[in-house]
Amino acid sequence: MLRPTTWCTQPGPSVGRTRRPRRRSSPRSHSASSGCASALPSCGGGSWKQAGRSCCISGLQVRHGPRSNAESYSVDKVAAKLVKVTSAVQHTELMQVLDDRLIATTDVPGLGVKSGWQLLSQSSQNGGSGTSTPQRERSRGSSLNIAGRPLKTSPSRNSMAEDLLNLRNASNFPVELSFADPEGYREVEIVFPRPRCIYAVSFLTTGDERQFDPVCWEIDGSVDGSSWMRLQTQSGEFDTPSMRRCPVETFFVTEPWCKPQGSSLVKVDLQKIPAAVSERLCFFANSLRAILKSGDLRPGRDTLLDRKVGNVPTLTQVVPVYEEQVLLSEEFLCASDGRNSNLGFTISQAEDQWEIFARKQGMAPRELYNSFTCGELHEWVRQAEVDQDWTKAKEIRELIFEVRFWASQRSQTVSRTVLGAIQYHKVLEMLPSVQASPQTNLEGLVQLFISHQTYGHKKQKEEVDQDIRSLIWRYRQYPVFLVCDYDAELARPSLKEMVTCHAAREHNFTGRFQYASLLLAFNENYVQGQPEENIVKVVEVLPRVYPLVLGELEHRPPAAKTQGKAGNQLQALRFAPGHYLQMMDANMGAFFGEACKVPFILQHFQPAGSDRRTVQARIIGFREHIFTGSHGAVGAAMADAEWTFGTICQRFLAGLGARMHYGHPDFLDGFWASNRGSMSKASPVLNLSEDIFAGFNVLMRGERSTHVDCLEWEKGREVSFNSASLFFTKVASGNVGVMRSRDLKTLTGSMNIADSFSFYFASVGFYLYNVVTDISMSAYVFIFVLLTLSSKSLDDIGKLDSLLAAEWVISFGTLAMFPRLMELTLEYGIMEGFIRFLPSIPGAVLVFTFMNKSIAEAVGSTMQTGIASYVSTGRPPANDHYGWRDCYFFYRESHYYPAVRILIMYAVYRSLAETFNVAALPMMVLLGTACVWLAGPMLFCPQPTFWSLRDDLSEFWCFVIGTPHAERSVNLKEVNLEERLAAQKDDATANLYDVWLFDKLKHKRAPMLARVMEIAVAMALLVVMLAVVFGTMVDQIRSVVLLVLLNYFILALWRVFGRPTILMMLSGVLWICAVPFVLNSQSLGGQYGTLLVAFILTFQALTVIEKALLLGAWVCLRPDPDCASMPESSIEELRQKRDAARRVQSYDAVVEYFYLNFMSYQWHLYVSIMLLAVNLVVQLGVAVLEMLGGLQSWWLLGSKLRGGCCRVRRPEYKPPGSDHDPPSERRIQLSGEREGLRSRLGKGIS
Repeated sequence: MLRPTTWCTQPGPSVGRTRRPRRRSSPRSHSASSGCASALPSCGGGSWKQAGRSCCISGLQVRHGPRSNAESYSVDKVAAKLVKVTSAVQHTELMQVLDDRLIATTDVPGLGVKSGWQLLSQSSQNGGSGTSTPQRERSRGSSLNIAGRPLKTSPSRNSMAEDLLNLRNASNFPVELSFADPEGYREVEIVFPRPRCIYAVSFLTTGDERQFDPVCWEIDGSVDGSSWMRLQTQSGEFDTPSMRRCPVETFFVTEPWCKPQGSSLVKVDLQKIPAAVSERLCFFANSLRAILKSGDLRPGRDTLLDRKVGNVPTLTQVVPVYEEQVLLSEEFLCASDGRNSNLGFTISQAEDQWEIFARKQGMAPRELYNSFTCGELHEWVRQAEVDQDWTKAKEIRELIFEVRFWASQRSQTVSRTVLGAIQYHKVLEMLPSVQASPQTNLEGLVQLFISHQTYGHKKQKEEVDQDIRSLIWRYRQYPVFLVCDYDAELARPSLKEMVTCHAAREHNFTGRFQYASLLLAFNENYVQGQPEENIVKVVEVLPRVYPLVLGELEHRPPAAKTQGKAGNQLQALRFAPGHYLQMMDANMGAFFGEACKVPFILQHFQPAGSDRRTVQARIIGFREHIFTGSHGAVGAAMADAEWTFGTICQRFLAGLGARMHYGHPDFLDGFWASNRGSMSKASPVLNLSEDIFAGFNVLMRGERSTHVDCLEWEKGREVSFNSASLFFTKVASGNVGVMRSRDLKTLTGSMNIADSFSFYFASVGFYLYNVVTDISMSAYVFIFVLLTLSSKSLDDIGKLDSLLAAEWVISFGTLAMFPRLMELTLEYGIMEGFIRFLPSIPGAVLVFTFMNKSIAEAVGSTMQTGIASYVSTGRPPANDHYGWRDCYFFYRESHYYPAVRILIMYAVYRSLAETFNVAALPMMVLLGTACVWLAGPMLFCPQPTFWSLRDDLSEFWCFVIGTPHAERSVNLKEVNLEERLAAQKDDATANLYDVWLFDKLKHKRAPMLARVMEIAVAMALLVVMLAVVFGTMVDQIRSVVLLVLLNYFILALWRVFGRPTILMMLSGVLWICAVPFVLNSQSLGGQYGTLLVAFILTFQALTVIEKALLLGAWVCLRPDPDCASMPESSIEELRQKRDAARRVQSYDAVVEYFYLNFMSYQWHLYVSIMLLAVNLVVQLGVAVLEMLGGLQSWWLLGSKLRGGCCRVRRPEYKPPGSDHDPPSERRIQLSGEREGLRSRLGKGIS
């Protein structure tokens, strides 16, 4: 990995000097005199041994005031050492220690040469002032002074090799040689003639290549030369100009808190920096007022840089990880969504950041993108390995990793969360009290626990473990720990060996334990080249009796079940030493400026100077910045909703004293949580929404959960339509578990009426509201059907002053948008607030019309089954294209069929209104809602093309007409028919017939009471329908029954001839043609309403008959679905098992018979064909918009992906640039295009 130069200048009022550069990856050590970090140097081209450099500046430029001109101070540090070789023996001894880069590999005591010294040419020694050394690749001629006779070298990019060749051929002695001492480049000291203020600092480059320029540094100042104060830290890499021996023309201002009082302010034009940076800086500056107004800051003690180690509360950060993405893989980034690669989509959201990153890597943006996505980097690695150039191969692999890391930092990954948590570590590390105390350990102030449940498991992909270890290696200088679950049966051999050795070495335990919680940390003794598993070491082992698993296990008692995220949090809590805890999800992040405010926020727990009896809060929440808001229309809608809930609602609920803990990156009182039931509850059924129970725990014990507005952490949300719907399904199901919990009952039983209202909306109110709203839609249409059957017109309803007589255009849900509008105007001003609010209305209305139905359906289904299942959304990117078949599996019961039922009821209402010649309401809002439920997934499906439409249509059509092929014979291993059906989404052979037959067979395990209640409800509905309709409508049932009998004959032929698709299509044609035939007969006179009611009555009667007959068959056969587990050790047991299997098979055959002949399968078939037509029309229109101007991609994904106009095949997105630009120097170096020249020179040297 290329590591940038770190140089430190300490210009102060009287003295300034360049301190030893701090290597970021080295262990932290501190100088006792100055508090500056000290370690081995590194440089822009690699380590000292790789490039022969540590820093390269020829002068410093200092501004001593905001309006003063820059003053230049030359740097004439000479780091050359003269060595005299007097004999051939000394010459041979020297040649043995010099490598091909003219660097001494070991000491030569006889000559005074030290390891790491680099041989210089005479021209380089006298080449001017500055701290530069000769270029590794020079373009001009140079000379090497041997025995007073300069030997000329040709202008070559490999003059080092030629210098070495000339030196080896030397025969006349003595020879005087110049060596560069690397220690001489560790610091640069500038002494001012009198004490002066340091306002800003810049530097001048040298004549060396640009790749060796400094990119980050630290500046300290001193008055007496012994006590130093940090003035400025440049931790981000700085892009130096290409011109040599010139000023960089950028001045780096010292931190405001280090400047004298009364300094003038610095104006920053926020229009000239990236929008994301501008927004973060604006909030950071505005939020400081809230901290200053808190009144708890004591001058000289409570400011950030004045804080002593004992005044900083210890914080433990916990990141629970199970299946979350740690780092985006190379395969994922190169994969295409049908048009663009995933890396291309990520770049399109941050073009300016990609350009900065590519320039730092020495390549053009388009060049680096093409090299990565086309696989050129892997080809270069392979070629380097063939040439045995291991250094180059490692460099290319590190470049691949850097690209992956860059993309991961702009996605919802664990690495982004870890980097955000590390920002607070960097804040504490820069405190003067920490730097001035060598004995101070950062681990005593903050710890980051990555609680990875499946690390080291054989079932886990090895690539995931490698990514975790790469993060620990990258941040090895910080207190980053890995907490994992140990299972002796599932653990990899390397982890088992580490645990066994630790137990024997630390505890003299040589026995065996099955389960344990492990605390791992970076192994300081690890040396590159060792097995990668040795990067971590075992710090602590806590054996357990039971495993930490998701859901149920047969060998565990029911009381010992755990839920995934809660189990991870509890496991980390066992090792957490911090006074306070920060719970984070694996899709968060943090801005460095926000991390600077964390010590001030932690003061809200306990006033300064008080003890544990005066704790003011147990949970402190704060704002969230949803960084995925720029990832398309769905991401923007989800970000707006999360911002509204996480900021506006949290602030309001905290004021009412009803705020809970909702899974946000809240701070918790660690001592209190470890003694009062952890941070969440872990039952996998009741506590699916595990975080809110921490808030319940706080409220039940009479404690406070508060909220602050001056801190804002980053958080991601779902950006794909399907994943967003699945997220709301999961949360809604979890809230049913909350309703069933004992915590809710305890809280509501002890609240007054005012607190109950607040608590209702803080817990389950929103979800129950959606259920009531969903039920009211069907009830609304049904009421008008009953009124029409009663011959009540709109005039009759209006005379009763009823609101039902008017069309409702705006619903109460519209009011939910106003809190966000008010907050936007408060934060951004009226004009900017409306500019941000108005464009978001269409997308938000469409998205949440669909999502609210997901919530209502999830609550209703979970109430029926009593099981809240965890749903993994996967957090796919916004450009992830999904098919029609996937949408059918996701939404068939939650959205499609409810929409079809509403449309059928509305059709009945309009037909009856025409039949009875009364006016009818248009119900535009209702119809629009149903249409959104049907067409929503297609409207938000990204990157539609005519080719993707063809593939989706073909896939869905094959699914609809697929022929069932499950074996129907008795199988003692798979007795139940549903076990052999192709009914799962992940099964490529799944078909419509098997999917709904599988659903029919579910009730086989239902108890008698549930089945009787189901029949009673169906019968009551049939009785009500017969009671409210006219007799003429009931008379038409015989016509529908006749059609059913005819359809039965066609289905018999369908079974006889091997289930051909043509006969099933013929059945559909029969029903279509029968409608006008029946209307023209029986003297209906074209009354569609009467015929529709007759159809509905007939099918409801068939449903009742089917359920009754199935109940009778179930009572007679008594099928045992679990008979496959019956013993068969004897002939009698085998006979009983086969008899039970035959009963199950007979019952399954009865279910399938009624499923096919009582119109269930045909109903699903016709609805699926209707959905196919809807999807085709909607996506065809969207594809046309894409072809005309990329309008759908512009709205859904962003303007960068819009493309051109009137293009059938639109090109993929690529970063700015041209594919025909000349290659960069870095590409030429990595691709090996100069190997021919190097090979020739190598032969000459040999």
